[in-house]
Amino acid sequence: MSASDRIFLFAHLRCAPRGWQVLNERVSALLADWPGARRVGSFMGVFGIGNHELFLLLSLPPGTDGAAGLRGRLPADVEVLSAVPLAATVRPLSDAPLTRAGLYVFRFFDVAATDVDEVVTLSNTAWETFEDDARYASQPMGLFRPADATAPRGPMLLLTWYDSFNSWELSRSPHPDATANFNRRRALSRSVIAYATRLADPPAA
Repeated sequence: MSASDRIFLFAHLRCAPRGWQVLNERVSALLADWPGARRVGSFMGVFGIGNHELFLLLSLPPGTDGAAGLRGRLPADVEVLSAVPLAATVRPLSDAPLTRAGLYVFRFFDVAATDVDEVVTLSNTAWETFEDDARYASQPMGLFRPADATAPRGPMLLLTWYDSFNSWELSRSPHPDATANFNRRRALSRSVIAYATRLADPPAA
């Protein structure tokens, strides 16, 4: 389904002390009874996330109050640490589930609404050289803006896939053209925070 026709919901969940495995099973069950909801991915932490926490990226029909819908379906012992409604920009083009093994880095930028379009343009242009580098394997999977376009500022989410931590390290020194755009993007952000994850439901071998 086209990403432009959907609302995306990023959620950070915690279920202490049971662990992310149990939490992921519960999430799978609740989504089965949520009409129109699709799971783009569930993610367990590598760095920056507790072992009893889970990241969830959902695709929902337009007009859905995703945060309220998620909270209303979760058991009482599951805590919603954050729930952020988002809209896709130049990526992704669809809400197809993520299936590729590797490292998924969530990077949040606190951006003024007036700068969102420039951040999108800078990112899209930088990717032309960022992805065309034989030294590492990486692909930006999604760049999302706040779903509420009337808010004066809010979090943008960049989700990037790497085949390994080695590729992540090498990609810190991309082509100079990409570096210039990334530096400008950083300058437009009040704060930037990143989390390293892997799919909680890895693809079959």
